[in-house]
Amino acid sequence: MGLEVAEITMNWLEAPTGTVHSFANSLVEGSDAWGPGIAFGFYSRDDLVSEARRYCESNPASPEERDQIRRWIEGLPFDPSDFVALYFSW
Repeated sequence: MGLEVAEITMNWLEAPTGTVHSFANSLVEGSDAWGPGIAFGFYSRDDLVSEARRYCESNPASPEERDQIRRWIEGLPFDPSDFVALYFSW
């Protein structure tokens, strides 16, 4: 069985603000790997939609704020299999 190795490049996304920032920050807590000031998370589209639902249930969000989170998720650069790797830095 072969092993394929690829380089990961980073394309910086627009920094989230408001409720989307709070939601993204909540993703850091459950990310796959993290250290001082950085975190990496690997998500499927379905994972992020579920996380958004949980976030909005535990943090009251208006319909407009829910829509902002939904649009942020839809704008992420998912691969053809609907996965995305996110790098968080603060």
